[in-house]
Amino acid sequence: MSEKSLFGHFNRSDFFAVLPPGFFAFTAVYSCLAIDFGAQGPSPSLWSILEALATQLQQRPMLLIFLLFACYLLGSVFRALPVNWAEKSIWPFSVKFPYPDVLMEMVDTLNRNLSATCHDPSKMPDVSQGLPMHVFNYWKDVLCVKSTAGFEYYQTFETRVRLFAGIMWAAWVGVFGSLYIFIRSADVTNRAAVSLFIVSFVLLATFASNFHRARRQEARALGLIFIAYSQGDAAQPDFAGGRPQAGSSLE
Repeated sequence: MSEKSLFGHFNRSDFFAVLPPGFFAFTAVYSCLAIDFGAQGPSPSLWSILEALATQLQQRPMLLIFLLFACYLLGSVFRALPVNWAEKSIWPFSVKFPYPDVLMEMVDTLNRNLSATCHDPSKMPDVSQGLPMHVFNYWKDVLCVKSTAGFEYYQTFETRVRLFAGIMWAAWVGVFGSLYIFIRSADVTNRAAVSLFIVSFVLLATFASNFHRARRQEARALGLIFIAYSQGDAAQPDFAGGRPQAGSSLE
């Protein structure tokens, strides 16, 4: 994998899977601190708290560096949490990743449509007995080493799942932050708390309700890419400096 593609993937992954969840979690934490210190009055709105933060950043641009660093740290904490923890928090509880039933259906569909796919059935993976995570990770490692384009395409699905999980964790921070503001202000009509709770709940419901769908798409994408690579690998010559390498089919 080239240095350029490595840094390109790193930037995309950081932006989509780290910074958005980190920013929302920072907003929730900052709102709690603003209520604690009473900087915007006894019952400020969430918008007024963010406007005050924007004013501070405009007056002191160097604070933007610390804000981005804080968002990155919070997002990195969510990024480090196992994705299946987020999956376990969704009702009804069901942890089946990498979803062998989805992969079996995919393999069966391809085999039933052999005239359209023109693939070699003998090279299809056998997932009838399930698919351990070590095997799933092996598929990723093979693509990482052998097919940069395939691996980067799969990473778009994995990054989206990481984004979903990160937003869910950040939304939980917002929910608990709003409850803290309710208790701290002793006011159930506190505008900042109500706004934070509504936004957090909407984000949590939206991303949690689509999490399994995104996770299935990730499993299906890796399975299809690995199958496509396995089908064509034996027929593709591997050249080094214009000459076949040892073990090549052209020797």
